[in-house]
Amino acid sequence: MTNLNLAAFKVGLEANQVDGATLSMLSDITELDDLGLSDLPKLKVKLFMNKVLEFQKSGIPSHLLEDNGTVSKEGNAVASDSTRAAPAVAAAGGSSSSAPIASVPVASATNESNSLNASLTKAFQDLPASNDINAAVRACQVITKEFTDKLKVTSIQAAAIVETLKMHGTKTNNAEQAEHILDALRVVSLCVDNQKPLAAAGVFDSLMATLRAFGSQRVKVAEVGSDCVRYLCRIGENKVAAAKVGAIDILIPIMRTHVQASGVCNASCRAMWNLAVDDDNELDMVKKGVAEVMVAMLRAHKSLANCVEAAGGALRTIAFSSDNKGAVANAGAPEALVQVSIAARKLL
Repeated sequence: MTNLNLAAFKVGLEANQVDGATLSMLSDITELDDLGLSDLPKLKVKLFMNKVLEFQKSGIPSHLLEDNGTVSKEGNAVASDSTRAAPAVAAAGGSSSSAPIASVPVASATNESNSLNASLTKAFQDLPASNDINAAVRACQVITKEFTDKLKVTSIQAAAIVETLKMHGTKTNNAEQAEHILDALRVVSLCVDNQKPLAAAGVFDSLMATLRAFGSQRVKVAEVGSDCVRYLCRIGENKVAAAKVGAIDILIPIMRTHVQASGVCNASCRAMWNLAVDDDNELDMVKKGVAEVMVAMLRAHKSLANCVEAAGGALRTIAFSSDNKGAVANAGAPEALVQVSIAARKLL
């Protein structure tokens, strides 16, 4: 913590037995509640997340390692370069930056663990090669089954899946097929390193078009599409890019339509949570009524921990701003949280 200029967070983290290994697995601002940082001001939470992502991206600073690469100068055990895995990616949030510090690199795309196998390589090659929707679905099913959160795609592969979504994701009779394409996009989006090339390939235009076409009609499109927004918007520039093409305007009506769907609640609230880390997005979504729909979801799923965490965490994030506190309160958040507390007691 001291070497990362995070000494101010040290007491709270140590109280929860959070060590460097835990921080190396952190990839999502929504996971900070589990680390004992839930009461920090919003800007402090952003600072902490940025510092951790910067550290992960740059690798272990060399001045923290002894010659054998396994023990820091403070005597704390850390993984060597040969055993240190790339950070696991499970949820969304945060923004990334780089720092010019000497480091031991983490696993790269050229390492065996990050290389696409033959079937995955062929699947990406098959995606844009034909107008045959069935061939595209088969390729997407291979990607969904075999892709992992440590695998990186090339810009060409990123463009292939985006082009496939663009080609097949809005046609009237392709709603079910669009779900398979979104499933594949979701697993590819899990790796932070894939989020920039996907954005560069125009993923948000294609994704919003699919959500606009089918999100209100089909629960799975709403859920998986929201998950794609959630994962893609872990990095700062993507939060802005998504909002520019209408992510907030498209997601809010979908959330209203599927209030009773727990999967949509979890995915869409976490997507909004990540988008709300950008101050302009936060103000915009509150003006458009996101607090009311999140409170409705919180009430509908008050006994489901993941939904309570998603909706409650998103509401807390937008309420950090003094401009939004009144709107969140007027939407009924305090009363909904009381209902959650009552429901939780009944489960004990």
